[in-house]
Amino acid sequence: MSRILDITQDNADRFSTGTVQAKHHFLESGLFDDDALAELIEGYPEEHMSIHTTTLNPDGVETWRHGSIKGRTGADVVEAIKRGKLWINLQHMEEVAPRYHALVARSFEEINEKNPKLKHMRHNTGILISSPSARVLYHCDISPVVLCHVRGAKRLWLYPNTEEFISNHSREQVVLRETEEEVPYTEDMDKHAQVFDLQPGDLLSWEMQAPHRVDNIEGLNVSMTTAYYTPEAMKQYGVIYGNGVLRRLFGMNPKSVDALIGGIVQAAGKRLTEQGLLP
Repeated sequence: MSRILDITQDNADRFSTGTVQAKHHFLESGLFDDDALAELIEGYPEEHMSIHTTTLNPDGVETWRHGSIKGRTGADVVEAIKRGKLWINLQHMEEVAPRYHALVARSFEEINEKNPKLKHMRHNTGILISSPSARVLYHCDISPVVLCHVRGAKRLWLYPNTEEFISNHSREQVVLRETEEEVPYTEDMDKHAQVFDLQPGDLLSWEMQAPHRVDNIEGLNVSMTTAYYTPEAMKQYGVIYGNGVLRRLFGMNPKSVDALIGGIVQAAGKRLTEQGLLP
């Protein structure tokens, strides 16, 4: 079986802890032409699908608007994305679309061949299909993410993962799902960003929760993304979650908490969320 990923040893060693670039061969699978995408969209469970656009508010700030594809065929949706300013996310492909997720699974296997110490779990693979003029606003993801770009051209702006560009308060809001991953942004930040122009076959990954935004440049854009965790990422998540719960429930102002304590607070917070006492 031919390899699906071209990645250097240095990038494999850095995977999940820093910025990683590689090449993939997903397009050769035949799963990403218009007809295949239309078929995928048309049969996709609604609970694992989201569709968005952005709106410019009177104050000049862009925000997300959510939509629905009810009553539309998959082909209708693909054509609407080509003509509009839309962004559709098909999530949990590891459950719903195993042929697509298999591409990502093979990629992780090949990374592990070069970096056998890398432990990863809780994959959530999705496909992002977006319009030529669509954009993803400044945000951070809860977990580590790997992006495999398949069609079109897009520009990703990656910002320093520091308090100046994303505050601890903002991280807590994202992890506690008080916001949909958006965090405060000003154009002045752009001069500090790394800029990546992504073409079909490019793979890009970055440090957990590093803030970023995306502008599409040309054509229908199709990317596969996989959110995942490593043991270290789980600990970091627990610490941030724990800090957030301690502030909100007990009025404390922790600078950090031990990972074990964070895990305990995270578990308690989950129970309180189930009981409706936390969002």
